[in-house]
Amino acid sequence: MHNLYFGKSNNRFLLYLDPINIDLLELTKKSNYVVCNELQFDGDEEISVRNSILTSASLINLLQKNKSLTEFNLIIDNKLHIENIWWDDVLIISNFESMIYFIYELRAKLNAKNQKLLDLMLSKPGTYFTVNQNNIIETSIEAITFISFIKDSERYIEKEYKFI
Repeated sequence: MHNLYFGKSNNRFLLYLDPINIDLLELTKKSNYVVCNELQFDGDEEISVRNSILTSASLINLLQKNKSLTEFNLIIDNKLHIENIWWDDVLIISNFESMIYFIYELRAKLNAKNQKLLDLMLSKPGTYFTVNQNNIIETSIEAITFISFIKDSERYIEKEYKFI
């Protein structure tokens, strides 16, 4: 992981990790439904899904049948909002219980180095961490402004131009 953030705004928690690989099949298999704001597969506009409500089974079927997923913005059981802002990063917005569960499950899958980074991030909420080799840069940022900060970054602008 090279970029990390954890913060709280009102009663919602934000977690941003870049890069990270999230298994959406695993994440959604116990859910009842998924609000699909956006689901885009690599090179296949015809299979994209937008503004739909899917059962867990139909989402899992869709994910298993199609090519690699490039874009997603999902709300799982109205508790966990997960989206990728850029190819291999993930932004999660959730209540406390769902966030703790997600972090617990994620931590078990990380190597020791990334577990330490996760622990550091959790110990300093409201801090954006950028990791370059052994150098860690810390930037204080409020959760309420973090989403616009990350979406306004050069990486996000480059992503938009690529698809225009």
